Amino acid sequence: MKLIKSLNPTIGTALAIATMMLASQPQIATSQASGSKIEPSPHNQIFSNIFPIKLNGKWGYIDRTGKIVVRPQFDRTFDFRNGLAPFQIGRKLGFIDRTGKVVVQPQFDLAFICKSLTDHSLIKPQISEDADSKNVIQAGLVSMQFSGCYKDLILVVNGNKTEYLDRTGKIISEPQSNQKNTDLEDLIPVNIGRKYGYKDRTGKIVIQPKFDMALYFHENLAQVIIFDERNAKIQCGYIDQAGKYAIEPRQCDDLGGANFSEGLVRIKVKDKWGYIDRNGKTVIKPQFDEAFDFYDGLAMVIVGSKRGYINRTGQYIWKPTS
Repeated sequence: MKLIKSLNPTIGTALAIATMMLASQPQIATSQASGSKIEPSPHNQIFSNIFPIKLNGKWGYIDRTGKIVVRPQFDRTFDFRNGLAPFQIGRKLGFIDRTGKVVVQPQFDLAFICKSLTDHSLIKPQISEDADSKNVIQAGLVSMQFSGCYKDLILVVNGNKTEYLDRTGKIISEPQSNQKNTDLEDLIPVNIGRKYGYKDRTGKIVIQPKFDMALYFHENLAQVIIFDERNAKIQCGYIDQAGKYAIEPRQCDDLGGANFSEGLVRIKVKDKWGYIDRNGKTVIKPQFDEAFDFYDGLAMVIVGSKRGYINRTGQYIWKPTS
């Protein structure tokens, strides 16, 4: 997802790997079968059971069956977190609830959504990258880095002013300290010398450094990377929290830092993306030009320039549209 930024120093390792290597009521009736041209959001990081789509130049949401549940009416919509989703009108962001009701009027320049200390999302309006917008983004990044990640809250930025929104859209100027999110995986990648291993929350090394790169654990598995310098190849595998291979290293056609989500992980083979399970078995054959993680049972895939949604069996819930 293009909008995810790393704001915590411990997150840098995981994201560096991918970089270096390479207000109305809902309408429930319309579906793709009607012939309307609807385009899924290219920024699909789903954390609720409704999914952004585009219809006739406006954005709304579909459910898991492909039916429209919030009619397209916004210049842009983004994914839900904690029951709210940012939407864009002009150059400003507001927030809606799952019925499509506007709970916060458009007024913000940016929104920072923190799922965990290892997962931050930056939401910004689709505007030109002029000097003013870059300054606002930088100010917001610095603010969140120092203010931290809070449970069930969304940090919003208006100019150089930062505040938080709770699940109801209420503005909170000063979050309580007990709301701070300190969740981390039990094991964290650590670089010692020229190799990576893992340490626990106390700092104790529990998996000895032997990998050339190492990612964070997701669903108790972590991707590790081995450089085969003799054969000029790069191999990727997945280890469990005991440091044993759950999926033996194999040649990597793409190093995107793929993580398990809902028991599946995307994998690239000869320029096409598919999905394997926790045993390394292919469950959705490589056939997509791009593929994204599963959330709430669906994943966004891209074929050519068209985007659609599939379920965990590989069946299209929403066929690719332009």
